Amino acid sequence: MRKILGIFFILVFMTFFGMYVNKSNENDQSLVRIIGDLITDNSFFNRFNCRDPLAYKIGSIDERFGWTTDDVEKMLSDAEYIWEEQTGRDLFVNDPDNKKAVPVNFIFDKRQQELLTEVRVRTNLEANWQTYEEMLSAYSLMKKKYDEAKSALDKKVAQYESKLDEYNKKVSAWNKKRGGQSEYDALNREKKSLDSEKILLSKSFDSFNDLTDQLNSMSDLINDSYDKFASETDRYNDTFEGSNNVEVGHFNTKEINIFQFDSIDGLRFTLAHEMGHALGLDHVENKLSLMNAVQKEQDIITPRLTIEDIAELNDVCGFK
Repeated sequence: MRKILGIFFILVFMTFFGMYVNKSNENDQSLVRIIGDLITDNSFFNRFNCRDPLAYKIGSIDERFGWTTDDVEKMLSDAEYIWEEQTGRDLFVNDPDNKKAVPVNFIFDKRQQELLTEVRVRTNLEANWQTYEEMLSAYSLMKKKYDEAKSALDKKVAQYESKLDEYNKKVSAWNKKRGGQSEYDALNREKKSLDSEKILLSKSFDSFNDLTDQLNSMSDLINDSYDKFASETDRYNDTFEGSNNVEVGHFNTKEINIFQFDSIDGLRFTLAHEMGHALGLDHVENKLSLMNAVQKEQDIITPRLTIEDIAELNDVCGFK
């Protein structure tokens, strides 16, 4: 009934402007062709009647995407499922033999090429940041080892100095009273022991100094890495600022064109969005909605239709 009313409206429109069209020149007669196209345009009447599923088909696929027809059919089926599973309605049908079906084209141009460059640079940045964090973790372990070594060395130094102080007191006492030979021999043995301990302590200092040098070198390396990362991040931001504002897909009343995506989930979401436009749906205000103009805050991994999406579908298709 809605389709019949649509045809009736167009016929009345053509009758009203009939004399003007007949008297117009060849360029004006394009109006007749436009109206004729609207009459036969499958997506046009879905604006008045969504009871018949909107037919779509795979159009052109740029080989640089590296996809097979089966890959694309799976992605389109998943995008279709978002609408149909959550509304319980048969809204779309993949009909490659239907001449009036809406083609879905995958166009590889500078938008996708720039995105691939951005993804590569961003991936390198993320890898560099991970390396930086690993260096921080290694530094933390080495710093712990350094603190333990310093504590142990300080303890050894304190013990040695205490023994040396006691020895010096004994020597001073012996000198004052001019003690016997046995006491003198005992002092000599104690001195030899202290000398041996001093040699070991010196080796401990050497090891500790090596560890200190390693820690300082690692600290310098970490600082250099952070400075390099900060510089690369600034360059990334300057180069790709505004890249999120690129048109990733478009429905032009005749076909769906996909220009850019950075993940399979993002592509599925964009396909579902443009398929909504093919049904006649307009953008809605809710930033979490599938039909919001900007793909940013929505859950693209498990997308859910919002109240606004459903309301727009019901309004366009006349569902209750």
